[in-house]
Amino acid sequence: MFKLKIVNCKLKIKAGFTLVELLLYMALVVIFLGILTNLFISVIDVKNESTAVSDIEQDGRFILSRLLYDSNQNGALSIATNYSLVENNLTLNGENLNSLDTKVLEFITLPLGNIGGKQSLQVKFKLENGTEEGDYQITLGSR
Repeated sequence: MFKLKIVNCKLKIKAGFTLVELLLYMALVVIFLGILTNLFISVIDVKNESTAVSDIEQDGRFILSRLLYDSNQNGALSIATNYSLVENNLTLNGENLNSLDTKVLEFITLPLGNIGGKQSLQVKFKLENGTEEGDYQITLGSR
């Protein structure tokens, strides 16, 4: 018959990690995620600030060019009567000149003395978008 002989058979079973290894890996993952989260938040903050500054500058340039255009077409003093500030929006004939995100905090028109019978007007306005602000000033005159 058959005889079965078992000779020195040891099974080494090593499944899983030790508690120290798990704690070490978890600590490294938490540190890594913390660094990535801070980096992501910083990138978002810089993007928002850049967008706000860009919006203010774009609206400021548009309003300045519109003021200059209307001054050349209708005379400088017509600006004081045609433009108005309504609920932080600069309006011309009922239409907003600034974007939705940008607020116009002040709009001041100051007639200047007539040199040689020519009308001139100084216009100052301040724009705000979140925490960013921009001050603008232009002096308009008739030809």
